[in-house]
Amino acid sequence: MKHHLCGLFVALLAACNTVTPPEEHAAQDSLATAAPVAAPVAMVTDTAEGPRFPADSNTIIGDFNGDGHTESAFVVRTKEGHGNPVEDGVPDEYAIQFSDTLLPPINIGCCEARLFNNSDLNKDDADDILVFQAPMNGNTHWLNTWTFKSHRWKELMEPIVVPTGGDYVEDEDVRKRVFLENDTLYFLDIDPNDEHWKLLKKKAVLR
Repeated sequence: MKHHLCGLFVALLAACNTVTPPEEHAAQDSLATAAPVAAPVAMVTDTAEGPRFPADSNTIIGDFNGDGHTESAFVVRTKEGHGNPVEDGVPDEYAIQFSDTLLPPINIGCCEARLFNNSDLNKDDADDILVFQAPMNGNTHWLNTWTFKSHRWKELMEPIVVPTGGDYVEDEDVRKRVFLENDTLYFLDIDPNDEHWKLLKKKAVLR
């Protein structure tokens, strides 16, 4: 009986000391250090004001209604188009919405746009918004300036035509198109007689 118990003890000891093969260690280490599977893009919350907006949206911040509080402004697609808009299709439509829901949206129609906060351009203690928008067709973009006045959005000045020749226009090149100088609003417009689209400084006429 004693011999049987000793044999069982030796067998159990050998099983406990079994060495895991190197290839199994490698597989276990690989599983332990593997990067987690990426989650789908989620909606995030503007913690300053509350409402949710797409994490990848074109978003700017500022005090757009002059109430002393910071809001977020972001581009959203309000209507999904189909087909080729130039050939009887329907284009996408977009709007600018705000984290402060007391601010009404700005319907900008077609097409995709970039937003810029160029601070207070009309000296009314509220930030104004530049909207650089792609055309439905072609390479000529539009630059609009929006201001919140008398509880509604209005265009501060005439839209600026920005031909691109199909090239990407850097953010800083867009931003500097409209600016204040000695309390006077100016914009840079192309010289139609210059083949290189030389920019001319012009005084803006406020609407």
